[in-house]
Amino acid sequence: VTQADGTYDFNLPLSDVKSHVSEAAYAVGDFETNLVDGLAYGGEPYYNAPVQLAGSLRALGFRLMSTANTYALNNGIEGLISTKSYLAEAQLRSVGTYLSQEERNQNGGAYIRNIHKIRFGFLSYTKGTDSVSMPEGCEYALNTLYDDYADYWTDLKSSQIRQDVQAARDAGAEVIIALVHWGSEYGRTLREPQKQAAELLLASGVDVIIGTHPHVLQDAEWRTAADGRNVFVAYSLGNFLSTQSKPDQLIGAVLTLDLEQTVEPDGSVRCAVRGPKLHVTVTHYDAGKSNVRTYLFRDYTPELAKAHGVRAAYPNFGYDYIRQTAQTYINSEFLELA
Repeated sequence: VTQADGTYDFNLPLSDVKSHVSEAAYAVGDFETNLVDGLAYGGEPYYNAPVQLAGSLRALGFRLMSTANTYALNNGIEGLISTKSYLAEAQLRSVGTYLSQEERNQNGGAYIRNIHKIRFGFLSYTKGTDSVSMPEGCEYALNTLYDDYADYWTDLKSSQIRQDVQAARDAGAEVIIALVHWGSEYGRTLREPQKQAAELLLASGVDVIIGTHPHVLQDAEWRTAADGRNVFVAYSLGNFLSTQSKPDQLIGAVLTLDLEQTVEPDGSVRCAVRGPKLHVTVTHYDAGKSNVRTYLFRDYTPELAKAHGVRAAYPNFGYDYIRQTAQTYINSEFLELA
């Protein structure tokens, strides 16, 4: 919403999901844009959003943003610094991008947070950078899955990622969550590099893997690590707030997790992930991509679906289409529609 002074307010577009996000003990988001004041807004080449977005996300209930993504360097190191600064100004933590080598080295780049007496470690990585290379001397600035992050995405940084996970454990993290920007845009099928990266993260000791970047929903599953741990993997949550132009790009999910802490007879403490659920969301807009709103599917209606602006080009989009898409691509064990 454009305000009288020319600034922007995102509270209205996000108001229909506020109660759901704010009731979480800790809400984490993927921040796939930049915040550079005075630069043009929109997609290519800048991928830049109004700086007021950060404050709206904080007001919504988010507390941590994953900033390692394809477009983190589209406005250079200065854009990366600006984005982190505006997030910090809004009291939002970020992980995956760094202002110094010292910051990158601390806890292996993990953000460590105590939540209800459980110590979490959050790590964030991106597969690539839209073919942009980090300037010499700034290699610390962005966490990447691959050494060849700017082009081929084949040489996994196995040793570095294992060290990062171990450093998070050494910092006391009982639960480690990897936020990973991977896969192919708009792809439903898991690609081999995605599978290889998941295997590396499993073997390294993470407890949850949450994927983004495809902009469409991909499935989720339990995986068993070599040491017997059950690891939950959500391969892609799709879009949360977007004005992309195709039906499947408007269907996403919010992941909720419960954590169970158990004290063993020997006094040791064990934490386990329980009850992961993918709550389906819909980005709605009217004709001309106006009146943009994000809804949980449980709050969406057939009437709203019939009025969706995407139907001008895709008349098959509707309430049943959203439901069927979610049911097709998400395992029923994890799917939450009601």
